[in-house]
Amino acid sequence: MNKKPALPLKVIELFAGVGGFREAVEHSPLKNRFEVSWSNQWEPSESAKHGDLQNANRVYIAKFGKHGHYTDDIHLITDSEKKLPKDIADIQMLVGGFPCQDYSVAKPNNQSRGIEGKKGVLWWSIYEIAKKHEPKFLILENVDRLVKSPAKQRGRDFAIMLKCLADLGYVVEWRVINAAEYGMPQRRRRVFIVGYKAEGKLGELRAKQTPENILLN
Repeated sequence: MNKKPALPLKVIELFAGVGGFREAVEHSPLKNRFEVSWSNQWEPSESAKHGDLQNANRVYIAKFGKHGHYTDDIHLITDSEKKLPKDIADIQMLVGGFPCQDYSVAKPNNQSRGIEGKKGVLWWSIYEIAKKHEPKFLILENVDRLVKSPAKQRGRDFAIMLKCLADLGYVVEWRVINAAEYGMPQRRRRVFIVGYKAEGKLGELRAKQTPENILLN
């Protein structure tokens, strides 16, 4: 029988920005159910312009404090565990809006390199941390064009990501959400990806359902 996780669930927030995911999971009706115990944000171009910390980190620290927040290159973190807290193995959820530049409509199709781009390859940092620390849940976000990336081989990158997560034992669901349909004054379409371990309660429930049940219900 699966042991019910103790509340609050410990969360690791990658590519934190100003803390959008943290605001979502720690506040409103979810208050006291989740606790972001470790976060990371690094933007070298902004650091060069503004000194020791870029604007996103300044906002994040002003709102949530410095404890557990790291501003180092994510590659240094995934290559070495020196800066990770000792209880990182207890992390139960990983969240992150990983860099979208190589998937975004802001770039012409012939310049969008997808998962092979300079920012696109940061997907593998998420994969490595999920592989190493096996959080029970994942919530990821990116531009809606991710599901069709790259232009010359549509859907390849998203298929790679889904296969990677499946190999790590996750059942994955995703949906494209338009912020305008939820009262926001902008048509901002983003794909949200939710993963949960196949051997967990949600995974066992999904395994009992047929494709027809999932589509109709």
